[in-house]
Amino acid sequence: MRFPGGSFLPKTLSKRRPPHIRSMKSGSKTSGGGNSVFISGGEINPGHWVCQTPSADYTPGLRFSAVFKSWLPVLLWMALMFTASTDLLSAEHTSRFLVPFLRWLKPDISWETMMQIHFLVRKGAHLIEYAILAVLLWRAFRFRHTSGRSLGPSAALALAVTICFAASDEYHQSFVPSRGASSSDVMIDSCGAVLGLALRWGIGGRKPKSAAP
Repeated sequence: MRFPGGSFLPKTLSKRRPPHIRSMKSGSKTSGGGNSVFISGGEINPGHWVCQTPSADYTPGLRFSAVFKSWLPVLLWMALMFTASTDLLSAEHTSRFLVPFLRWLKPDISWETMMQIHFLVRKGAHLIEYAILAVLLWRAFRFRHTSGRSLGPSAALALAVTICFAASDEYHQSFVPSRGASSSDVMIDSCGAVLGLALRWGIGGRKPKSAAP
């Protein structure tokens, strides 16, 4: 059915309002006179009658989409880290391409120096991968904190989950013949998580995103 200035769209999943009121907020003036009034799921404009789907018809779908987008990167990154904890990226395998690369850079490099660099590269990888995981978890948890509250609890929860995942990852490595469990690696992973959250916090993550009008 058509109404002056818009259309009646029952049970639509569209997230976009008609162009002539898309940017209007509650109480704004309209070209046809009067104020627009925002009601859950749409706006009723006295000058241009437009009706949209009530929030109950599409909010659950939109919420699921937002949760899915928040947690999909976390799950994919965890899967990648789990794969890296297998024999695929053991010290023996990573040295196969790192040692030739170092010898190409410096032909007279000593074996001891190469092993030290190899060790630092592997531990640095621990820091980076768990820093990324902590930030992704914080991003996922902050979906529940968009009303202006402090994001500190989300950061603490992200850190706790990251540490638990680090411990479980080391436990998993204890069953891999070419790997081994190490409590020091859990400490390094935890430091990486703290570093990642601190950097994200410093960049501007302390203020949650304001809810859309």
